[in-house]
Amino acid sequence: MKKSMLLFLVIGLTFFRLGATIPVLPISDSLSEEHKLITREAFQAFKSLPKQERKERLKKARKEIRNYYTSKKSGKETDVNLLILVVLAILLPPVAVYLYEQETNTKFWITLLLFLLGIAGAVFFSWLLIFAAVVFALLVVLGAA
Repeated sequence: MKKSMLLFLVIGLTFFRLGATIPVLPISDSLSEEHKLITREAFQAFKSLPKQERKERLKKARKEIRNYYTSKKSGKETDVNLLILVVLAILLPPVAVYLYEQETNTKFWITLLLFLLGIAGAVFFSWLLIFAAVVFALLVVLGAA
């Protein structure tokens, strides 16, 4: 596991350094010919680097892996996407639900309807509908609905 993680990190650093895009490889036992070709090209690009450069990249990759595992064990790992979605759920509930669900489904339409009725509604009940849209969006984003 550690070797494969190191391998992917080295390949990623190589592509990042060369300015290429990193292909997404499926996790499976059998790789297609295209994925094998991409892997071979990445290894060749890595092997073509000077020896000192390879050592530096491997050292940097090991350091990043160690940092990742220490942050994961300490529990300080924060999910920035979730934080952004929570803020969006408070400010613009339909947008947050759409970004979380990645489609226009019934949860999105319920949130949009509550939000639009709250904006266009009567003065007394409008804040209740907006509040309901915010609560429902928070439930969807946090995975409770």
